[in-house]
Amino acid sequence: MDLALYLGCAVPTYGYDYELSIRKVLPKYDINLIDLPTAGCCGLPFADIDSTAWLVMSARNMALAEEKNLDILSLCNGCYLSLEETKHFLTEDPELKDKINQILAEEDLEFKGTSTNYLVLTVLHDIIGLERIKQSVTKPLTGLRIATHYGCHSIRPSKLPGRPDDAETPMKMERILEALGADTMDYPERLACCGTKEYAYDPEITLKLGYSKLKAIKEYGFDAMATICPLCQYVYDYSQGSMEATFKTKIQVPVLYLVQLMGLTMEMDPEEDLGLEFMIHTSPIEPILEKLQI
Repeated sequence: MDLALYLGCAVPTYGYDYELSIRKVLPKYDINLIDLPTAGCCGLPFADIDSTAWLVMSARNMALAEEKNLDILSLCNGCYLSLEETKHFLTEDPELKDKINQILAEEDLEFKGTSTNYLVLTVLHDIIGLERIKQSVTKPLTGLRIATHYGCHSIRPSKLPGRPDDAETPMKMERILEALGADTMDYPERLACCGTKEYAYDPEITLKLGYSKLKAIKEYGFDAMATICPLCQYVYDYSQGSMEATFKTKIQVPVLYLVQLMGLTMEMDPEEDLGLEFMIHTSPIEPILEKLQI
């Protein structure tokens, strides 16, 4: 299956590990990733400021994929939601679609709405499937209890058609982790927001939200957290040191991308294949590698 790889802004800025692990893991399941060299921002930061600018920026990326007759894989939950909302609004409103296409015509581009937008979670669970994932495991995550974090934009708002998982009781990450041999379970804070969107207005709110969830995860006895979004990863992993300094408490909860955990079960090199050396890692990774004897 060929997919246009849409990186957005966060992944090329600090999510090098996510990009590398995606490029290494997905081809093992016959997912061929095609780059979009001239792609730009998804426009989500402008959605509440200038809706036209947002829609143009978002539609432009889909138009680039449509030129290649490709569906799109977004690595960021926010990017995925931005593309999906734009597609929904433009498909439902022909006049708005014409307005946006008049602007895109300056680059000889046209949004048609023919491409499908995929989130990583959808590709892993629905396209690759649990059985293929199980078959690829040579070093299961036996003995590890992993907490899931979906991120708001992967499941909300629930009124959009074709959401990646159920907004109230998502289970796809749990099923994938079980296929990898890990233990997981529901917990009260499972669907709590990471607080990324508040960071520009009040960083302390973001740190409080992140700290609250990580503290709970540690108290419940989880060994690590699995994420699927670079924005969420930024809060829980990259900002964990700031949380510890702010709240004067050691957290020490390892945070990895779900696809990195998949790569570890396939015995890929943690650094060369999964980019662990590129991670800022204010959260510790060594306990996970030690338990897996890597």
